[in-house]
Amino acid sequence: MVGLGVGRAARADVEPVVVVADDATTPVMKRLALELARGGYDVATVAASPDLDFNAEAALHHARVLLRLSPRGDTIDVWAADTVGHALRFRQRVTSGSGQEDPDLLAIRAQEAVHGESLTLAPDKSQPAHSPAPCAEAPRAAPAAVEVTRTVSASLGPSVGLGTGGVGAGAGVLFGLSWLATSRIALEGLARIPLVPSSVNAAQGTARVAPAFLGVGASVASSPFDAPLRASIGAGAALEWTHVQGAGSDAFVGHDDDLFSALVYLRASASVGLTGRLRLRLDALGGVVAPAQQIVFAGQRVATVGAPMIDAALSLEALW
Repeated sequence: MVGLGVGRAARADVEPVVVVADDATTPVMKRLALELARGGYDVATVAASPDLDFNAEAALHHARVLLRLSPRGDTIDVWAADTVGHALRFRQRVTSGSGQEDPDLLAIRAQEAVHGESLTLAPDKSQPAHSPAPCAEAPRAAPAAVEVTRTVSASLGPSVGLGTGGVGAGAGVLFGLSWLATSRIALEGLARIPLVPSSVNAAQGTARVAPAFLGVGASVASSPFDAPLRASIGAGAALEWTHVQGAGSDAFVGHDDDLFSALVYLRASASVGLTGRLRLRLDALGGVVAPAQQIVFAGQRVATVGAPMIDAALSLEALW
């Protein structure tokens, strides 16, 4: 088990407290550690994992109180035992209580909850503070491991396709849907709907080109969703459908066509947090299509769609 902090043996005048968190660098985690330290508690921060044993961590750090900060950072669960070495029991869930996410208020309420538990817990006078007390009763099961909460995010915003392969620039809407398997790894769905078609011009006529795609992929992020700054990179595959409307000039006759190809893409993004559940996101997409989608006038190729595909989007992303 990798710890984010180093536990210290308890002193007679200091109550140890264990804090389990997915990320020790979030604003709420930093404020929580500060409030607990101000309250006279010896804080040991431990990295969350699916197989984490709360009882073992509490005994290792000689603590009777353990806090579990939720992956979203909006609630804190308080676990406590009567004496060091006894099984922890869930006591209460702490929220900011302000109707909105407030890291400062949440940390203060959690410190007050820890103080209340410390006053009500029966002291273990028969054992030194650094030695776990023996249990006379049959061992009780450890609390269930706290898994990373599965969450879904959706993004929507305007996109601009840069002109490549002889096709002019166009505009559309980019829609994304993500399932966060962990705080940093996501499975994604991605769709682009054209609004302003691109254009191709030649002596034989013109064509309006409207590429759309629907795909799936995966991404990995630099930090959890509620971090102030977050970057991610992903890849995926999609079906690209391009509708072409041709208009001939002089003796040429235009006609419409629908082109279908496979698209393999890379997606890089950076986002800033607006609230704990809402972010402003900038995406850059690049990919190639196969087979190539060719625009042909009078038997002559004048442009190739998606050679390569380059698209940029600015979106709002929400988590629930």
